[in-house]
Amino acid sequence: MSALSTIGALILDNNMLSSTLPDSLGAFSQLIQLNVSYNILTGAIPKTFNQMVSMNFLDLSNNAFTGEIIGRFNNSQFLNELFVQNNALSGRIDALFSNFQQALQSVDFSSNQFTGKLYITQIVSP
Repeated sequence: MSALSTIGALILDNNMLSSTLPDSLGAFSQLIQLNVSYNILTGAIPKTFNQMVSMNFLDLSNNAFTGEIIGRFNNSQFLNELFVQNNALSGRIDALFSNFQQALQSVDFSSNQFTGKLYITQIVSP
């Protein structure tokens, strides 16, 4: 696995991947893009995602992920695009979104089970 720890992009969308995402995925600390959308992945998003500090594009959409994602991306200061729509994720969206307001440019939280209110303090136009 150490030879793969320097990989920059992992694109596995539109397959029939099933099971859960392994905790060892967090070892890809230099991963910039991860796309596992349109699979049959289940379970919680690993806490080790917090170790992927270079991540700027993350697409976990259209799977069956469950649980909260708060605390999974606290160290992802470069995360520009986050897509988690069409899962069964939960938790307070206001607590989640407050971590990313500065960096996020595109986000989709739709079709999940999030609660709370979303407050946007600043809108920057291109």
